[in-house]
Amino acid sequence: MKQSIKFKTGFFLATILLIAITALSALVLFNIRNYQRQEFERTLMERGEIANDYIKQTYLMESIVDPQAFIHTRAAALVKRFDLISGLRVVLYDRDGEIIADSRSYLPTVAVEKMMPYALDGQNVYVQRGNTVHFLTPLSNTNQQIGVLRYDDDVSAMNAFYGLMTKRLMSMAGIVFVVTLVGAIVFSHPLTKGLAQLTASAAAIEAGRPKEVVRLVRKDELGELSEAIWHMGETIARQMNALHSEQDKLRHAVDDLEAMGQHQKRFIGNVTHEFRTPLTVIKAYADLIQMYESDRELHGEAAAYIQKEVSRLSEMVNRVLRLTAMEHYDFQLKCEVLNLGECLEVAVQHVHGKAQHRGLEMIQAFEPVCVYADREAVMQIAINLLDNAIKYNRPNGRITIRCFEMDQMACLEVADTGVGISESEKTAIFEPFYRIDQSRAGDDESSGIGLALVKGLVEKLGGQITVEDEVTGGTRFTVRMPIA
Repeated sequence: MKQSIKFKTGFFLATILLIAITALSALVLFNIRNYQRQEFERTLMERGEIANDYIKQTYLMESIVDPQAFIHTRAAALVKRFDLISGLRVVLYDRDGEIIADSRSYLPTVAVEKMMPYALDGQNVYVQRGNTVHFLTPLSNTNQQIGVLRYDDDVSAMNAFYGLMTKRLMSMAGIVFVVTLVGAIVFSHPLTKGLAQLTASAAAIEAGRPKEVVRLVRKDELGELSEAIWHMGETIARQMNALHSEQDKLRHAVDDLEAMGQHQKRFIGNVTHEFRTPLTVIKAYADLIQMYESDRELHGEAAAYIQKEVSRLSEMVNRVLRLTAMEHYDFQLKCEVLNLGECLEVAVQHVHGKAQHRGLEMIQAFEPVCVYADREAVMQIAINLLDNAIKYNRPNGRITIRCFEMDQMACLEVADTGVGISESEKTAIFEPFYRIDQSRAGDDESSGIGLALVKGLVEKLGGQITVEDEVTGGTRFTVRMPIA
């Protein structure tokens, strides 16, 4: 069964207030009862003191010798006098606890045997039975106890006052509970009404009707919640409008995935084809060695070719693995602040012998510029670009390698004096296994992976690579990376 929040709130507040009032009332009643008890005991003690003072004065004035004779002969007069002073029933007991005189003997006898030992021992003691209190106090002369005096006091007025206060406090608690409940319900009505409107707005959003959302004009948390729901409805409406355009994008993404699938098939085919060539050469020379076991010259030639093809195959496998890792996995780079010129000097040393063998001139121009990059990645980029510049250069040509800063970017530039690259091939050369006319590479064979690896590394470092024609002929590759 659905329960309204305003009734829950009202009942909760009223219950909390009722508990507080009940606790306060209990404390007030306890203090009233404690005060009544203290005042009543004080009055009883005063009566006992008055009686004892009277006995002591009588002893001093009359010079009484026998206490027992005095208490028995004067008992009736004493109880009447004490009755007259206090207005209460007074009963006198001797040292044995026996009744000697009763100021109102016509009233029923009261049993006080349990209290009598305490009174005979010199202690004040009382007991309440209904609306009557029986108070026993020792009665003494100047130096010894001669009996016990009992007062019977009526406390009905005191009990009536306590009962009246209890009823009034209970009535006040009930009135406060009802008033608080009604007040909380009335006060929370606008709140619950606003919540109902917000519920309707949420249902409208759930049903796909964000235009039916209602905005509450309130300067409190409920108003803020209404504003948030309204903005959420507006956002959902915009997202629903954008969903149709996203469907078109999804269709294009599916087409791209199909294209990637075709690319992967070509990639696998190219890898298979590239591996087949060196394996065919190795197998052919292995067969020749087996056929002509005694031909030492053939063995040497075969060993040289096999070693060359194995090295080529090993390099190709390493590049394919590195390229695949970049394309399909979270390739981790160990970036640090690097002096780009120092890295390029090391890269030049790696290819210097090969360039010298071709008769190529190496021109270096390194400006002081630092990058935040992976040292191995930078070395791979530079060595691959220099290696291509050597392969596709003209005999006795020139290679220029520079680094400088431009537009808040670190630039690495490798230019050669080779035959250049046609416009149609400038984009394709960065595809895996794409190779330009092999006749332009001289005796060196290319795997077609180097530039694809370079592009992947550059993009991992947050940079970009471009290729342009040199004015004097040849090709210029430019890599731009963020400076440190």
